[in-house]
Amino acid sequence: MTDAHMGDDKTVWILRHGDATHQAPSDALRELTPKGLTHIQQQAEFMTQQGVTFDAVWVSPYVRAQQSAQMFLSGLSVTASFDTVNLLQPDSLVSSLVTHLSRHAPSRLLIVSHQPLVNRLINVLCDGDARLGRAEFLNTSSLACLRSSEWIPGWASVDCIQHVTG
Repeated sequence: MTDAHMGDDKTVWILRHGDATHQAPSDALRELTPKGLTHIQQQAEFMTQQGVTFDAVWVSPYVRAQQSAQMFLSGLSVTASFDTVNLLQPDSLVSSLVTHLSRHAPSRLLIVSHQPLVNRLINVLCDGDARLGRAEFLNTSSLACLRSSEWIPGWASVDCIQHVTG
């Protein structure tokens, strides 16, 4: 990132939902497994240790993402608004999400969503192209922190990626 991109940095934390069961009437209705719940709790503990706060939380309408967000936030002292955002479904267009981010994202945002969208979003924001594949693959329950002065393709940097183990 060049000095021209520096300024009042905004932060987006991207949380991929926890491990989910494969038994459900549809993909949208898949629920978290006990392992998924435990891993999301571990990520909430990590965030508490880091002293991270959010101004808003955007969540996919899928059940496993909603459960992940609720579990994650219950482990934090956060009073952020919680919004279900249809643009966070697994196969949503990244360009539409980036436009939404650039127009509506607060300074400190948590996004809870799915693959392949989360990796495509990271690639577009950091490299300007969803196909580059530079972003580290986010496993279930993984967190990525991106910073930028504006949510414009190619301007962001990855501040950290946090995986769970076990």
